[in-house]
Amino acid sequence: DFVRPAMKQNRPVRQRQRILPVCVVVSLAVLQLLGGSVLSWTAGATRRTLLVAGGVALGQPLLGAAPPARAELVPILETAIKMRSQDVQLTADAWVYDIRDAVKRGNWSDLDVTFNPAATGATLDAAYVRYVLPVKFLVDGSEDFLPGAEDTVPKLEAALQKVRESIKPRDEAAVFKAVDAATSAMNSLMKVLNQLIAEEKAIQRIPKFELVPADISTYARSQRQYLLNKCNREAPSAIGVGDSLGNLCEIIADQWLDARLKR
Repeated sequence: DFVRPAMKQNRPVRQRQRILPVCVVVSLAVLQLLGGSVLSWTAGATRRTLLVAGGVALGQPLLGAAPPARAELVPILETAIKMRSQDVQLTADAWVYDIRDAVKRGNWSDLDVTFNPAATGATLDAAYVRYVLPVKFLVDGSEDFLPGAEDTVPKLEAALQKVRESIKPRDEAAVFKAVDAATSAMNSLMKVLNQLIAEEKAIQRIPKFELVPADISTYARSQRQYLLNKCNREAPSAIGVGDSLGNLCEIIADQWLDARLKR
């Protein structure tokens, strides 16, 4: 019997020994989240998110499993920006040049094909793939970390639908209005991304986005630059890599531009 009291006395000590390392590890993890530079900014919202995540992490050993914290979206957004930044700028270019240029030159038949899924037999029409999907890849799942641009994708989808509806009656004014709505949504997103790029060391090497001005003629990116960047982005799988790719895209961009100007 004299052994049992000693065992009871040792039991609280062992429990404290198990709890102490867990608290130390969790505290270090929370400090790392709060002090890290990986996209910890979103107009103060992310800091609050990380604090909530820290509270969940501290309580988890005692309360059991907890749902994933929203702070997990932060590295996802960082990766998405690194992978999709060029695609987002090209999407803005496409809204500026492709549709507007086709309408101005009366190439409604080209738009009929682009905006008609049945024309290609695809589930998604080429227009959605070109004018919405690249942005959707970046924004989806990270809306909470893009204040002011959370609804970019729905706005682009609405603009796309309006263009589709306006092509049938050949309503030029309605098409231009829809394009303006789309470029406005793109500008909201690119402003937020530019602020992130300015604030976060992890992505500061990414070139800042060029916003679309009200006067398209003053847009910083020319149509040739758009076509050249588009070729460089799309061509590797079809042409190859290295210096020859750059030379080929220079030629291809000129050919694309000449074809547009001659229509």
